Amino acid sequence: LSLTASLATQIARAAPIPGIPGILSQGSVSTCAYDNMGWIICPVLRATSQAADNAFTFVSQNFLRVEISFYDIQSGAAQAGAIVRTFANALFVIAFLYIVYALITGRGIGNYNLKRLVPRFILAVIFVNLSYFICQILVDLSNLLGVGIQQLLVDNVAKAIGPSAMPLATAPGTYDVNMLAGITSEIISKNEIAWVLLAPLTAVVMTAAIICSVLIVVLIVRKAVVVLLILLAPLAFFAYLLPNTADYFSRWLKLFLHILLLFPVISLLISTGQIVSASILKAGASDYKVNNDTITIPSSPTPDSATLYLVAAGAAVLPL
Repeated sequence: LSLTASLATQIARAAPIPGIPGILSQGSVSTCAYDNMGWIICPVLRATSQAADNAFTFVSQNFLRVEISFYDIQSGAAQAGAIVRTFANALFVIAFLYIVYALITGRGIGNYNLKRLVPRFILAVIFVNLSYFICQILVDLSNLLGVGIQQLLVDNVAKAIGPSAMPLATAPGTYDVNMLAGITSEIISKNEIAWVLLAPLTAVVMTAAIICSVLIVVLIVRKAVVVLLILLAPLAFFAYLLPNTADYFSRWLKLFLHILLLFPVISLLISTGQIVSASILKAGASDYKVNNDTITIPSSPTPDSATLYLVAAGAAVLPL
């Protein structure tokens, strides 16, 4: 809906369309260098670049961590976890009665297996009742690792090199960085480079929008899976009790750790993109550029090569 509304706004601001009267062509100022196709090319590129900027900011700032509110005692997740934990404890009662029956009668479980089962039973009881807090510790470690990687590489390395073509937002929840939209607006409004850079501009803008949009969907699924695995933690630890079901515990633990590691991995990729992008801008334009492609971005007052900005913007998103 946001992309559609932005597209409609950009169409309303597009250059006048010869031979087509109406609201869209009355009193508008041309900021598009594509004479015949500008009414569709420019609005689409502007809207898509703005969407890519917002999606990149959303991914990098707001949607990687698992919020602490999940662990509030009054939260729905905590209450649901308590219900599952109660059910797991009821299963322990049944398992304990079966062990006592086997110990008295000598049936069902051999003496050797019984000696191995009792320590596992004790550990499973402890872990089931501490499962929510164990998961909380693992999630906190994932958050600390992801934030630590970003602060180490972005704050201490990338920013020391220089600005990036797609910098991170200044604060969580803000969308005050629109570098790609600024680059797009400058290129499509300059006659000397608009057609020459149309193909690379479209490739960078579309790739950034698609990658970040897909990543948002992946992270939405990740959050849902994290909550689901936390709720299933008591049953997973109960499965550790029996040799025949211990494999389910191993699968749960492996999936949970992989899901948690997604934040540090994406944080590393974003940080790497920031370093590469800043390095490209720091190195400056090379011989591989278009003549007269110097542009000025509102958020970067120093004029520089549009080709250079495109390469640096693509480098910031490509690691994802």
